[in-house]
Order: sequence, then C-alpha cells, then structure tokens
Amino acid sequence: MQYSGTENNITSSTVKEAALFVSKLFTNPLFANLFFHNYVHTQTGIQAAQELIQNMSVSSSDAEIVLIAGWFHDTGYCTKYTGHEEVSKGIAQSFLLNQGWLLKITCASMRSLFPRP
Repeated sequence: MQYSGTENNITSSTVKEAALFVSKLFTNPLFANLFFHNYVHTQTGIQAAQELIQNMSVSSSDAEIVLIAGWFHDTGYCTKYTGHEEVSKGIAQSFLLNQGWLLKITCASMRSLFPRP
C-alpha cells in the first residue's frame, strides 16, 4: 500500500471505494446548504492526512484507517447537524462491513477514530 499527496495515487481498494462512496453521498441535496462541512472540506482534510502519512512513519494499515476516517468524518451531516458524529460512525461502520471488514476490527476502529467527547 502506498500513499502519496494526491487522491488518485492511493492504492488501497477500500480507501478508493470510501472516496467514491462519500463523493456520491455528498451529492445528496441535504448537503447543498452546508458551506463548510462539504466535499471540498473533506478533500482538504484528506490531502492534509496524506501529507502527514507521507512525512511520518505510519504503517499501511494505520494509514488506511486514517484515510477512511477522514472520508467519513462529516458524512453524518446528511441527516443531522447536532450529533452528526454518531451518524458518521454508523455510515462508516456500515460501509466497512459491506467491504468485508470484520465486525471486531470495525468496532475497534470506530472507538479509536471517533472517541466520545
């Protein structure tokens, strides 16, 4: 697995599928009035995460988790503003289960990626 500073060079199929899934989700009319938590904001976060991954000693599996979390972090806004984090977790978990990730790994990832405030 190799990560570079541009979205097109990500080689993880799960990260590519997450990017595609989220880009389609952001076409939902419920996102139309969000001026900050939108697709551009998400892409900017992904680019920053990729730069950090490139410049730090991050394992491929950790990089994959960070990038997947980055793609899904604001997806909950498609249904509600307050409490969107829990919705985002649910969307990410459903996606990961559909991608064949084991429930145990998914639950552990969700706890580490979206800790309770």
